[in-house]
Amino acid sequence: MTATSVYPAGIDGAFAIQLGAFRDTISAQTYWASFMIRYPDLAQSHPRNLSTTDLGTKGTFHRLRLGGFSDIASAEKQCRQLLADGTDCFATHDQ
Repeated sequence: MTATSVYPAGIDGAFAIQLGAFRDTISAQTYWASFMIRYPDLAQSHPRNLSTTDLGTKGTFHRLRLGGFSDIASAEKQCRQLLADGTDCFATHDQ
């Protein structure tokens, strides 16, 4: 199964790259501040999304995502470029 089949084309900007999942918002905000310094054009051209999710026994996490990608392929392409530069991420449907 490919990512494209998992995430069919839909609403423009419905895809994102997840930059990290943090135990607290301070860590997520600190990471975002360093990301903005390292990738200012990317940070300014895509909306940031910080959401909180409760994973039960695993605890609460704060997901930091960069949204606004029109399809999963463009999110994956950007993520590959970040990975090549040493920045962890993965492409996902922006929820």
